[in-house]
Amino acid sequence: MQVTKETGAAESVVKLTCTKSAHGRNNYATWLAYVNDTLSVEFGPVASVMKTNVAYTVPELTPTDYLPADLPAGMVLTDANQRELYLRAYMRRGDEVRALTKEPPTLYRKIWATLTEEARALVSAEPGYGGPDGWGSKENPNALWAALHHTRENAAEGAAMAEMNLPTKQKVFERFKQKPGMSIAEFKRDFLEQVAAIEAAGVPPNAEPMKAAKFLDKLAPASEG
Repeated sequence: MQVTKETGAAESVVKLTCTKSAHGRNNYATWLAYVNDTLSVEFGPVASVMKTNVAYTVPELTPTDYLPADLPAGMVLTDANQRELYLRAYMRRGDEVRALTKEPPTLYRKIWATLTEEARALVSAEPGYGGPDGWGSKENPNALWAALHHTRENAAEGAAMAEMNLPTKQKVFERFKQKPGMSIAEFKRDFLEQVAAIEAAGVPPNAEPMKAAKFLDKLAPASEG
């Protein structure tokens, strides 16, 4: 059990389900927010795939990584100085690469633990999962995330939204407003689902303050505050 920051109320671990509600949706948006909130802090850059849909790799070294931007007046780095600084940075990068190989299997297990049996059945049917060399056996979180992304586009909430191209998704989102009789909870669910849909289609994620501003802009006037 975890404690929410807003109310202090206990909440259960959110598990992704493929069962659709009467609205034709599942809990993908709620689950996505949950895994990002809980795992991004724990795993750092390696978990960025959950927001970018791109596997994280340790960046190659550039001179700005090891050469100081400003030197005291009169100080000049010799070639030997620069080589030493480069070697130190190279060794630090090597440590980061080695550390990175230990984290993905753990991240895979943490994501897998948030999937219901039906969600696991869907992703395990994706190409490359099975066998001793499959991404399931190797516990590859990037392949798992790609499989989740693919199955979500085909069978998750808002199937009609998933089938739209990006420009159409953006137009639908721009027109989206809270409807009469729609509760704030229902509106928030639909809002997060549409945000997730356009981000999954390739739009860079908005910063949280921007999302909050858009959310308030789309609320019916009587619902604000």
